[in-house]
Amino acid sequence: MLRFSLHEVKIGSRFYLLLPKLNPRQMLTIELRLRAQGFSVRADPQIIAKKDREILHCLSSGLCWSGTDPSDALIPVIPELLASPKDEVSVSALKEIYFGMVKSGSAAMVRFLPRMEGGPTWRLLRAMGACSLAPDELAVLDFLLEHASGGCNLVTDFPAPRVRKRIIHGRQFYETNLPVADARSTLASVGSQADRNSYLPKRGILKLSTFNHPSRREYLELFESLGEWCYFQPDQRKGLIARAARHPSPR
Repeated sequence: MLRFSLHEVKIGSRFYLLLPKLNPRQMLTIELRLRAQGFSVRADPQIIAKKDREILHCLSSGLCWSGTDPSDALIPVIPELLASPKDEVSVSALKEIYFGMVKSGSAAMVRFLPRMEGGPTWRLLRAMGACSLAPDELAVLDFLLEHASGGCNLVTDFPAPRVRKRIIHGRQFYETNLPVADARSTLASVGSQADRNSYLPKRGILKLSTFNHPSRREYLELFESLGEWCYFQPDQRKGLIARAARHPSPR
C-alpha cells in the first residue's frame, strides 16, 4: 500500500503540490480550511482561492498550484485528508481517473492522464531535468507495462536504437520505442531519477504493440494498492454503476 509523502515542484515562479486523488469530501475539507484562513473561495469544479495577491488552485485530480508557496495553507489540512474514508466507485471509473484505452487486436493505445507529466508543464519539466510522475501514476503505468510485451514509445534522456533526437531548451532527448522491460526499469518519477531515465510522451499517448488484458481481480488489487495516493476504491459489488469526474489540466 502506497503511503503519502508531500512533493512540491517549482517551475519558474509557480509552485505545484502533488496531492492524492481527492474525493468530494476531501475537496470540501480543503475549501473550509481555506475559507477559515481568510481566502475567498470558488469551488466548481476546481477550487480557486484568493487572498490579497495570492491565488491558489486545487484540482480533485490531485494537484495544487499557486504563484506563491501554498504549503502553509495546505500542509496543516493533510492529516485530515489522509484520515478521510474513501469513496467506492466502479473499476471502470477508477480506470478513467488514470487512463483511457483503445484496443485493436492484440495491440492497445493508452491515453495516460497524469497530474503534471503532460501538457504545458511537460517541456518545462524536461528543461529542468526533473520529473513529476506521482507514485500512484507510476504504479498504474508500471502495471500496464507489466501486461504488455514488445515495444513502447517513450521519451528518454539516453540514446537507443531507432531514435529521433529532440532538443528541449538545450537538453538532448530521444523519442524511441523501448522494449517493455527497459521501459519499466528506466521510468522516472518524482524524487526518483537515475542515470538513464524514460518519460511519458508529452500527450501521454502510449502505443503498446502487444497488451494482455488484466483480469478484474488484477485491477482490483492494483487500485487497492494505491493506498493514500487515491481516495477512491473499487466497489466489489457486481453491477454497481459509478463515475469519477474528469478534471481539467492546469494551464
